[in-house]
Amino acid sequence: MDGTGPSDRLMSDTDSRGNRGCASNDMIKEMDVPYVSIGLPVYNGETYVREAIESILSQTYENFELIISDNASTDDTGAICRRFASKDPRVHYRCNRRNLGAAPNFNRTLALARGAYFKWAAHDDFLEPTYLEKCVEVLDADSSVVLCAPRTRVIRADGSQRTIRRMSPLLLEESPSERLYGHLIRGGHGCYPVFGLIRRSVLNGTHRIGSYVESDQVLLAELAMVGRFAEIPECLLVARDHDERSIRTEMQERQAWFDTRNSTKQRVYPKSRLLRESVLAVLRAWRSGMPLDKAVQCLLVVGVWGTDWLSSLKKEAKNFVGRPFQSQVCTQPSVGGMEDVDQQGSTAPAPDGSTVTSGRAEGWTVRQRPADSDVRVPL
Repeated sequence: MDGTGPSDRLMSDTDSRGNRGCASNDMIKEMDVPYVSIGLPVYNGETYVREAIESILSQTYENFELIISDNASTDDTGAICRRFASKDPRVHYRCNRRNLGAAPNFNRTLALARGAYFKWAAHDDFLEPTYLEKCVEVLDADSSVVLCAPRTRVIRADGSQRTIRRMSPLLLEESPSERLYGHLIRGGHGCYPVFGLIRRSVLNGTHRIGSYVESDQVLLAELAMVGRFAEIPECLLVARDHDERSIRTEMQERQAWFDTRNSTKQRVYPKSRLLRESVLAVLRAWRSGMPLDKAVQCLLVVGVWGTDWLSSLKKEAKNFVGRPFQSQVCTQPSVGGMEDVDQQGSTAPAPDGSTVTSGRAEGWTVRQRPADSDVRVPL
């Protein structure tokens, strides 16, 4: 990393979208608004975050911004990220005043994004150099594709390969129900496509990352009902499987990891919640214009998917009978309350009760509704 900005590199050998070649004055001006935004949420990630950032800044495609949202880390994460931000103007570092939980922190990076395409980056993963270049090329070439991701190589903490994750071919189909079937039932990709390159306009039309366990699966279901996925047939994302991952924790701890407003003592009904949210995702798609027959087909897919969990659903129902149930999360996605604005921004209440957050340097504005944490939602 040489510390030069995007305009410096552009003057020499990159075009307005970050590809190497000749550049005009108009192209230089376009670089003021990045074509790709990358959101990197992190909490106490000093072990791996340096390598993750270096892999992003080493991309052959250069027209991007990297938005790092530090969830009030108590280790050396902040110092590491600030050093990168001081050397490369594409890096924007924000630190929350308190730990909001993963879901609000993920959504905050999206709220601050400016690019046409958006990608979340995990602090403990790293990208091969051509990741962005190849994904941008696919999205530019086909407007029916809403998400593009490469194959994922999963490695152990010692660096040895554990497995390779691929998308289901059904995610490339034209039918929403076939794509949903490919994700929910035939998918062997896990949650990894959520770290793909996504059209930001489409992503903003979803419920984003919800504050409940496995909400990334519901987000992928929403995206699959909107448009096709595309896979780069190369392993350009390397994901680490290590003992510090959230999936290694107990369910109550996982729900608090998603959102710190969730109590670790709260009863959790993960499969029931996941099934309910998936049904609601289909209903939202129908209300947004999906034809009724296609929506019914998608509901049938969700029903078939749910039959795989009958034993778990019965167990959760048995535990639920006779006990009051409070939703483990707010019904609306959160990007943090007024008191949680990062240290480089300012807040002001809006007339409708929302909060407006403005950044002095970049001129961004985020509008958010007050948290709804006390709402009781039936199962």
